[in-house]
Amino acid sequence: MKILRLDFHLKHYCLLAIALASVVLLNTARISVMAVSESQYFFWHEGPGLWIVKVTMLTVVFSVFCFGLYNRSGASKPVL
Repeated sequence: MKILRLDFHLKHYCLLAIALASVVLLNTARISVMAVSESQYFFWHEGPGLWIVKVTMLTVVFSVFCFGLYNRSGASKPVL
């Protein structure tokens, strides 16, 4: 894939901030749930909850970038 443009606009920085904020919020929620009990800690830190959080974070960040960089002016390719 070829990078079409290297210039950054305010929209790109806003998308980056949204993605970063979503990762921080999801991780804060995970830490809050882990603080409830020892069994919750093991589930969300070492058990299947870890994979749930990883996949959720990856999906959210990918969605923010994919839909945020999509050119809505009629072109079918995302603007990279």
